[in-house]
Amino acid sequence: MSGSRPTAAQVTAGDDITFTFDAHLAAKDTRNPRKATGTFAFSHYPRSGA
Repeated sequence: MSGSRPTAAQVTAGDDITFTFDAHLAAKDTRNPRKATGTFAFSHYPRSGA
């Protein structure tokens, strides 16, 4: 599973906040989701002139 999405809520009007995730679960571990691995990251770009 993977994806990226800008947020609807903004810290300051005009800021650009996006999160990205990437998750993997081996077929042999489908009964144990705690074996999933992956990453989660976010970026925050303040509005110009802030």
